[in-house]
Amino acid sequence: MNRHGMGGMGGSSTTMDHSMMMTSTASGAMASSTGGMDMDMGGMDHGSMSSCKMQMYWNWFTIDACFLSESWKITSRGMFAGSCIGIICLVIALEFFRRLQREYDRWIVREWKARKTAQSVNDDISKVAAGGGVMAQFAFKPSVYNSTFQPTMLQQLVRALLYAVQLGGAYILMLLVMYYNGYIFFCILIGGLIGYFLFGADNIADGLHQETGSSSCC
Repeated sequence: MNRHGMGGMGGSSTTMDHSMMMTSTASGAMASSTGGMDMDMGGMDHGSMSSCKMQMYWNWFTIDACFLSESWKITSRGMFAGSCIGIICLVIALEFFRRLQREYDRWIVREWKARKTAQSVNDDISKVAAGGGVMAQFAFKPSVYNSTFQPTMLQQLVRALLYAVQLGGAYILMLLVMYYNGYIFFCILIGGLIGYFLFGADNIADGLHQETGSSSCC
């Protein structure tokens, strides 16, 4: 009886151990399969979040299109419309800074000419008042009157800053064009049209002066 009972107890213990091993194996398999599914889903989510539509030929992408970086990813039509408006404004701003630099260059030249004329008049008045007479009018003038115009360091610094802004904007537009997106390309053209219409009228004045100066009667 004791042997049979001990044998039965040993058999049941073996059966329990086998059952526990099968249960732990099944649990491990389920955990590993669940972990694998989680990793696959995470990979799919990461792939879908980072996927951008980019092609090195002409395209008309809107949704999922990326420009300059992954953070500039189009997720809706409203976002794409806002991007188009922003690009148009960028081109208009670029034309504005070009006009601003031209106006600044003209201003510093006018200031130099006015200062030069004022100095010349003051020197002439001083010579006449000192009794120089007629010969004083033909006296040698300081080199400032004969020297060519050159901006000061501060003026040149302002000109360089304006140039840097224009250069940065132009390179950003160049990178946007390299995405070969038709909508972006036409937005740049529209911005250039509006910007030149608003700020490019002063260019014709230079051509007009050149034309009238070079014309001669035959």
